[in-house]
Amino acid sequence: MASNGLVCSCAQEGGEFRFHLTSDADYLRRAQGSKYVKSNPLGAYREVREALQGGQRVLFIGLPCQVAAMRNFVGSRLADSFYTIDLICHGSPSPKVLSRFLEETGNNLSNELILDFRKKVQFQLRYRGAETVGRTGVRDRYSIAFLSGLPYTEGCYSCRYAKGDRVSDITLGDSWGSELSDEVANGISLALVQTDKGRELLEMTDLELLPVDPGLAVANNEQLQRPSTKPIERNTFMDGFRNGVRVNRLVLRARPKDCAKYLVKDILLALGLLRG
Repeated sequence: MASNGLVCSCAQEGGEFRFHLTSDADYLRRAQGSKYVKSNPLGAYREVREALQGGQRVLFIGLPCQVAAMRNFVGSRLADSFYTIDLICHGSPSPKVLSRFLEETGNNLSNELILDFRKKVQFQLRYRGAETVGRTGVRDRYSIAFLSGLPYTEGCYSCRYAKGDRVSDITLGDSWGSELSDEVANGISLALVQTDKGRELLEMTDLELLPVDPGLAVANNEQLQRPSTKPIERNTFMDGFRNGVRVNRLVLRARPKDCAKYLVKDILLALGLLRG
């Protein structure tokens, strides 16, 4: 953004994932990366509208439902100075599920321990600048649960924004299934321009941009077509969670094959018979 521009995005602060409006580069670096947990936009809506009313340009980055809510709150009168980016979203779990899982593994969120939810294509909780939650190369059970769609908020399974017609200026996500041969190795991202303002945003950057077939992008990103399917085990999982059952045990019950696969991998890594 220009010198009078601000960005509103989500970063972990202590035990919470919150939105802040800022131009601080250090904060924006902390806001980078995937976050597989529901974020808290409390206070951000008013901050964004007040900044726009003060003549500043604002870029808001969030889930499509959050973008839609922010656009409705800001209103059409301030829309010319308001830019939005939405993320291709599978669904978002309650932070209570993540917090209990971390407690079960002897960990917790704090200002010193900032979580990375994945590194390129490897889905695994890890503390930034520290160790992984579990053995490196072994998918932890929170990640198994998330990728299986078990802990999402109920409304995520009927999300009205999981379609090709998006609510933002740019849509960002993983570039699965594109014709670019090195996409997995290099962690290429997908950027779908939705509006002229979105094109303007991309032209402000120094990113290396390569054209891809939008049809392939849609075909290989389910949430550009439909919401995530609700697993048949989801209600049992959430009922167990509300009744205090350990998250590790609930994931094992719901996804025994996945848990067994990574347990075997963990043992082989510990014995030195496999590389992570």
